[in-house]
Amino acid sequence: MSVQAYLGLSVAVTIAVAGAAVAGRRGQSLSEAVPYIGFACALLSLGCSGWTAWVARGVAAESGTRSTHTRGQQFGYVLAVVAGTAVLVVSAAVLSIRVAHVALELAYISPASSVSGFGYGPHGLLSLVVTLASGAVLVSTRDSRLAAGVYAAAVLLAAWACLLFPMFRVLTTGGVSQTGALLAMLVCLATILAAAATISRVVDRRRGMTLANLNTRSDSVPSRIALRVCGGVTAVAVILLVGYQLAVPMALARGGFRVAALGVAGSSAVAALGCFLFTAQFWSARFTDAGMALSSLALCAGSLSLLPGRPEALTERYPIIFNTMMVALALAVAAWTWLAISWGQQLPEGSLSTTAERMIPHAKRFAFVNAVLALTLGGLMALWPRMRSVAITDDSIGRVAAGFGANLFLLLVMLWCARRLKRLTYHILAMFVLVSTVGFMIMRIHPFTLRFG
Repeated sequence: MSVQAYLGLSVAVTIAVAGAAVAGRRGQSLSEAVPYIGFACALLSLGCSGWTAWVARGVAAESGTRSTHTRGQQFGYVLAVVAGTAVLVVSAAVLSIRVAHVALELAYISPASSVSGFGYGPHGLLSLVVTLASGAVLVSTRDSRLAAGVYAAAVLLAAWACLLFPMFRVLTTGGVSQTGALLAMLVCLATILAAAATISRVVDRRRGMTLANLNTRSDSVPSRIALRVCGGVTAVAVILLVGYQLAVPMALARGGFRVAALGVAGSSAVAALGCFLFTAQFWSARFTDAGMALSSLALCAGSLSLLPGRPEALTERYPIIFNTMMVALALAVAAWTWLAISWGQQLPEGSLSTTAERMIPHAKRFAFVNAVLALTLGGLMALWPRMRSVAITDDSIGRVAAGFGANLFLLLVMLWCARRLKRLTYHILAMFVLVSTVGFMIMRIHPFTLRFG
């Protein structure tokens, strides 16, 4: 650790201690002093980054290169990074407490009346905006090592802004319903992920970097690992949010279920595009899996946008959702299987030389995962009327025809995959689909026959 790093860390700690001391003299708790300390560190980071960028441009104008650094520039750079990192760490900690509060609100069905008791509030947005600007100034000097920091600041800023609004509201029936803030967070995170992947790919193309030399250059490894980790965490968060939106559909005040489903589908597709761009830029099996998962979820959400707005009660709507998602997942199974076969036919002598060819085993894996999920939904749809908490029969002529058609389509897809991939697992899944189809008809045949006396 250099002398400049020690000095920068010392100055940042001094500011934090001074802020805590001032808060103590004014009779405030440490949690109330956190916003002021964070804003002071953000301003310090922005000022030092501006000084560093100004010195770097002056040095470049004199010597024609940005490789020459003065001691003042190094000190300003370290101090800007340390202060900005302090803001991000404190913001992440406070945001984690806010997420825990949201979870407790959902568990006890009692939304909190205030969220500012532990240093959380609109004032944190200003600190994150200043920190994001500080990182952008440093990145503008072609210092790509801080790309992950700028990305993290953008994610924290979006999450902080969305969590300022209540995530859930209590219904008159005693239950809870999610608000549009959760969907807004999903849209923001997916957009940031795709934007970061696009910008990173454009920058690498301008620098003449390809997948081969990106994996061999040692100077780009640390920054790219950090960016990869941040992007992976965001992709997992998007997958969890999309899964929750599909499991607990939300009806917006304007547009109802359809507009909400379109928003979820668009966010999933955008996030999947970002994951595939990261994969094309530098091969990553994790981003490949995340992109395929998000693509399948986007297909499911897109199919739900075609459903009518009624019935509005979820107990009556779930069988229709299961039916539609079964068809969507069956299409995903067929699509991933077809892509795996097509890519496999283009392999020269069995070697994995391109990104698409490396994705073959992942496509086969997700075809099987989607098949299992579709089978699970088929079982839920078959047993839904017999559950104790459900008070519907789901035995209309249209519902029986739609459910039987979805099961039949899934069975045909399983048989096609078993024939093309020549795997015993798909034969077994086809047998389970047949059992699910028979169970679906048995559960509805008795009340259905009563209609005809």
